[in-house]
Amino acid sequence: MAVDAPLDEMQLADVQMLANWSCDSPKTLVASSAVRPFHADPRALMERYFDVHLAVSPWGTREVIFRLPQECLSVPLARRYGVEAWTVDEHTLVVLRTDFAGGAAYAHGEDALSRLAGVRAELAAGGRRALYLAWLASLGNPDQYSASEVQELEAEEEPPVPAGLTTLGPGLCSLAEILCVDPRLLEVAGSASPDAQSHSQAHQQKLSQWIHRLPDVDKNRLLLQVLQGGTELPVQARRSHPPSRASHRSVADLVRAALAVSCAEAA
Repeated sequence: MAVDAPLDEMQLADVQMLANWSCDSPKTLVASSAVRPFHADPRALMERYFDVHLAVSPWGTREVIFRLPQECLSVPLARRYGVEAWTVDEHTLVVLRTDFAGGAAYAHGEDALSRLAGVRAELAAGGRRALYLAWLASLGNPDQYSASEVQELEAEEEPPVPAGLTTLGPGLCSLAEILCVDPRLLEVAGSASPDAQSHSQAHQQKLSQWIHRLPDVDKNRLLLQVLQGGTELPVQARRSHPPSRASHRSVADLVRAALAVSCAEAA
């Protein structure tokens, strides 16, 4: 899906030539390998044309790619959550992926892309929950760890925990489903997640103060930009999400706590 700007006629023709598929609209391309091969490299298409990508394979790999303005997300921050990331021109691209989906079914299409566009918007605004969910998905199923493997995870530390993990909206819930995040791990992770509402109120106050200090000419320019459908806002306005909080839990702590959830439910 192209979110920030629809593809023009030349871009649509280029995509069709590269992928052996035509776009369903100037903003979306939905393809199925069960119908015919998809020839293009999705990463190359994302670098040049699109902002959101979802791929679901029958062998258990699922992949979400977001393209964001480079100032919205740094590559080192994304990699802190174990997420593949790189920059091209003025954009940062991040890959949220799982290889643990197995044969789990997922109904994907334009509705899923629309929900993921909301996740991209949160990332662009400074949210880190999508990155954390991708890291959580990389842990797989806690039941599959042996005692020795859990012990080895004592040396690995959990990345910073974002606020609001217990109140995921439709987009992030969809992302968690796509990445097959284990619900027990998510429950345990949420126990260390700050309340998003209290943090959000503080950030809204800071944002209000920033707007109040803006010169009238800048306020008028921003208002005109919004009315014209512009999506680019100053960095100060985009980064309005609560900051993540450092955690001192090891990955082993999370896995053991998730297994304890199973024991409690069984009892």
